[in-house]
Amino acid sequence: MDGLVGYFSRVFAVAGIVGMTTIYVWSKVESSGVAQRMDAAQGQLSHLEEERSKLVARLERSKLSGVLRQRAVEELHMVAPKSPSLVVIE
Repeated sequence: MDGLVGYFSRVFAVAGIVGMTTIYVWSKVESSGVAQRMDAAQGQLSHLEEERSKLVARLERSKLSGVLRQRAVEELHMVAPKSPSLVVIE
């Protein structure tokens, strides 16, 4: 009976060591994958921030009164009224 108990205890010890090693390696692999995904997300974030700053610059430029007046005349065919109370529709 003592030999059988010793055999099972050795099997459980080896199984425990293999199981703990597997869990340790698995956690390292998962953390490596998470780190890679975080690096990719940070790259996308910097690209999106750059694109956002370009869009904000374009928006600010389009708000200038000269640009608005030019677009109104060229694209919408608007005409400035001669007096404030006069509305011209063509």
